[in-house]
Amino acid sequence: MLIPPVDLGYLLDRSRELCGQVAEAWEDAARDASGPAGPEGVAAGIDHLFAMLDDLDRTSPTGPRPRPGAAELRDLAAYGVGLLGDLAACARRVGMDDEASAAEALTVPFSVLMARQGAELSALEPVVNALAALANGLSDPGDLAQLFGLMGEIVSAVTPSVAQDVGHTEPQRPWRVLLLNRAIVATRSHRPALMNVAFDAVVEHLPQEAARFFEEGMAQMDALDYPPQVRAVMERYYLRQGPAPHTLH
Repeated sequence: MLIPPVDLGYLLDRSRELCGQVAEAWEDAARDASGPAGPEGVAAGIDHLFAMLDDLDRTSPTGPRPRPGAAELRDLAAYGVGLLGDLAACARRVGMDDEASAAEALTVPFSVLMARQGAELSALEPVVNALAALANGLSDPGDLAQLFGLMGEIVSAVTPSVAQDVGHTEPQRPWRVLLLNRAIVATRSHRPALMNVAFDAVVEHLPQEAARFFEEGMAQMDALDYPPQVRAVMERYYLRQGPAPHTLH
């Protein structure tokens, strides 16, 4: 699976293409009133949103245009992720699973694009799921290193209320999954420098789970025959954190 480029023109063209493909099947399929809004409505929303984003970097004859505030940028980011989710739902409704996955994958470059505009990211779950799907489709260490970079931009842009993660224990919460998956992607990239960054984040943000993560990572070193430089980093963090607590059931 290829990583979609972080490019506004590509995002607009690809989302329009997917909307058109889904719209053809949508017109012929039986649907009930409780289903998602149709792809035509999604396409209109995407056109409007991307026109607004394109306008952010343009200048008017009287000088630079006013920048949106933090709340507006956050809302635009969440709105775009929602639109792509609606498109994926439309595609699945008419049995177009590949197109649905493609629409979901676009949430990754879109979120990175918004992060580069200064937006905080609050609609995290669809993006984390899309990142996991992309990671599962990659095996080349260079591609995984590229994905790690995008994951890092998303981690840095997550809205503080989510990143603080205070009092949360749900194992499937997106913030936890994002941090652990980024650490796994770093390990699979075979880049010790990336592993250090990702592992430090696990220790900082998920201190209750770090020991178990590194213990399981050490088990994977033998099972998947990782190279020595990868094993050395994993072992260092494993020894630093100590054995994970085990409970009797």
